[in-house]
Amino acid sequence: MRSVEITDNTVVKRSAPDLMRIEVAKTRRGGEIGRATGLFRVPQILDFDEAAGRATFERLRGLRMLRRVLVREAAPDVATRLGLVLAAIHRGLVLPEDMKAPLPDEFALPGETEVFLHGDFTVDNLYITQPGEPLVVLDWQMTAVHGGRATFGTRYFDVTWFINTLFDRPVHRYFGASLEAPWAAVFLKGCFGSAGAAVQEDLRSYMNRFFTVKMAQRRREIPWHRRLLMAPANRRLWTFVRSFRL
Repeated sequence: MRSVEITDNTVVKRSAPDLMRIEVAKTRRGGEIGRATGLFRVPQILDFDEAAGRATFERLRGLRMLRRVLVREAAPDVATRLGLVLAAIHRGLVLPEDMKAPLPDEFALPGETEVFLHGDFTVDNLYITQPGEPLVVLDWQMTAVHGGRATFGTRYFDVTWFINTLFDRPVHRYFGASLEAPWAAVFLKGCFGSAGAAVQEDLRSYMNRFFTVKMAQRRREIPWHRRLLMAPANRRLWTFVRSFRL
């Protein structure tokens, strides 16, 4: 069972030992990538008990969650840097062969270049500090929503999972919010640069498949009243998927 305990100076996370071993390895390698590029930071690991599946991380202060920032601020520089951060992670993240676990079949993309994944690159795991300072990237374990185990697959998964969480706004919480599409467009430019039409259409096709699966899952699992509250965000999401340009 996964748990998180926050103290004044530390964050203690517990999970299945094999999963925590992978999260610790990814976090350490992520820290190296962040220092080498100057784009982002991750918390230092202060202690790791592999047998117990327990890791102690430093607690970083002065952080602003991206989800809260994007409600009020266009911040194109931040959106661009987010794309650059994810591209750097995909270039630099390498794990031992015994840690390679594929994406579930419904989100795999045979034939497309595969990379080691962050796995939960979302607006809740990305933080801003002071203007111009490196971003902070947390929680390097694969999202439990999709099994919690995959480490390797198409880079489009991390990209699309971020877009998913960017548009995930119940209308009663962020009435009239309209910054998702501008953020998403600039983020994709940071990820892919001028990648061209081939990548654009591959990504669009992947997003269509991903969100078709997600929407069907939500219809099965989410109460009707929550689906109603999410309807405006879902419409904006589908509009973006159909129209974005790289």
